[in-house]
Amino acid sequence: EDIVEITRLIFEHNPSATIRPHVMAKIEKPSCFYGNSLHEIVKLCDGIMVARGDLGVECAPEDVPILQKQIIDECREQGKPVVVATQMLESMIESPTPTRAE
Repeated sequence: EDIVEITRLIFEHNPSATIRPHVMAKIEKPSCFYGNSLHEIVKLCDGIMVARGDLGVECAPEDVPILQKQIIDECREQGKPVVVATQMLESMIESPTPTRAE
């Protein structure tokens, strides 16, 4: 619903734009995995960001890599860019223990 709304607002406020802003969805909740939701979300936007830390709070931490792979696979199937957001490398420099997303 949010993606449809933002797309509508972009076209409403910028109808004659030759280059429209791209819409990226941030996947951070397990609700995007219910039914056909992930497929539809990827289809409606121009790209996806996987919020590993937020998924680790909302889901079991051990499920995050599996969910991340599902998102990446769906994006690849639809030819959409996907960004995996994590602070893994930074935290590895500063802390001897992994963060919840790691």
